[in-house]
Amino acid sequence: GVDYAWAPDGGRIASLVPAQSPGGRSVWSVVRVSDAAGGTGRDLVQPGMVWSRPSWSPDGRRLAFSANPPNDSLWADVFVADADGRTPPSPVFD
Repeated sequence: GVDYAWAPDGGRIASLVPAQSPGGRSVWSVVRVSDAAGGTGRDLVQPGMVWSRPSWSPDGRRLAFSANPPNDSLWADVFVADADGRTPPSPVFD
C-alpha cells in the first residue's frame, strides 16, 4: 500500500510511521504530517489501529486514511482529520 502522500501545494507530506503496541506484541502505525523542509512533524492519530493510505483533500486542509484493528485485515474504515491536527480523526461511516 501507499505509505505517504504529498500535500497538493508540495509543502507537507503525510506519512505512516511505525509504532509498537504496549509490550511489543504487535506493530501499529501513526499518520504524521511533516513540513517538506524537515522537522519532527505532528501525529494526527494515536497508535492502536493499523492506519494506511493517506490522501489529501484538494485544498490541503484535510486528510483521509483507512484503518483496521491489529490482527484483523478483513475490517477497515475510512477516517478524516484536519491536517493541522486540531480535531481528532472521525469515521466517515458510522
